[in-house]
Amino acid sequence: LLLAAAGIAYDAMRRLLAPEELLVPGLLALLGAVISVLANEGLTQYTLR
Repeated sequence: LLLAAAGIAYDAMRRLLAPEELLVPGLLALLGAVISVLANEGLTQYTLR
């Protein structure tokens, strides 16, 4: 578990220090985020009533 955490931290630092390697989210990620926000807002409104 510690090795996995170290690997993730190493990869994150490497990508932060080399911005040309940053991954750009696509349209599918944007669509997923919008659906998630709308679903959460709907559940919040339903719960408050």
